[in-house]
Amino acid sequence: MWLPAPLYEALPFLYVSLGSLLIAGVAYIGFDVRSASFYFALGVSCIFLGLFIYYIRHAHRTRKGGKPESPPE
Repeated sequence: MWLPAPLYEALPFLYVSLGSLLIAGVAYIGFDVRSASFYFALGVSCIFLGLFIYYIRHAHRTRKGGKPESPPE
């Protein structure tokens, strides 16, 4: 699936923002609501997914940027 470049670049930040909003929503409605634990877990998962995608992209781009992984012999 192809995504436009601006959306592709913003995807990790969108995931983290969505996760933050979900956690803030749970804090607002309270933890005594039946589905609050599901939304809290979904929010934490979104934050971890966004951070993971950002880390993978950063690691790939620094490796690809001309820096060798090991010194040549």
